[in-house]
Amino acid sequence: MHELIRDGIGHLGTFHVKKPLKLNKEGKVISENFLLLYYYHNRLEKYGLASKVTWNQPSIEITQGEFENV
Repeated sequence: MHELIRDGIGHLGTFHVKKPLKLNKEGKVISENFLLLYYYHNRLEKYGLASKVTWNQPSIEITQGEFENV
């Protein structure tokens, strides 16, 4: 699961110099461009991921087995 998250963060905003999300040297998720991050948030919101993922600190858990509607 962690590899999937890392892969997603790595590919988000690949056409932009300042990344909407990236991992810093300590492995923490940071943003270099909050406006771009907000743009991607709005684009991804239609998939309903908030109902399928539970964000627990510091880990992420998938609440439904697969993303049927993605």
